[in-house]
Amino acid sequence: MSRTIFRPLLRKSSGRKVGAARPTRSVVRIGRQTLIDRRDHCMAEIARLAPAPGDAANLVDKARQLLTRHWSVSSWRARVDILRTAEWLIGVGKKGAESVSR
Repeated sequence: MSRTIFRPLLRKSSGRKVGAARPTRSVVRIGRQTLIDRRDHCMAEIARLAPAPGDAANLVDKARQLLTRHWSVSSWRARVDILRTAEWLIGVGKKGAESVSR
């Protein structure tokens, strides 16, 4: 009888793969009143852009949800990120609304 030699299977290394390093965001402290003022400004922009149809309305609606539903349950640090995202959504929604109206 021939002898069968069993070789151990090569296993994948365990753990996470090392990916590309993400750039760090600058940490800028924003006062609470400034944050609230910026949120109020965003809500006014949302009210102004609300009647616009199409994809811009979807973006504005997402911004509204962030600034209402998710705002109240978040910490102040998380609110900074929420506000940044909402401002971005409103900006993209404005550009979309302007391009549709042309």
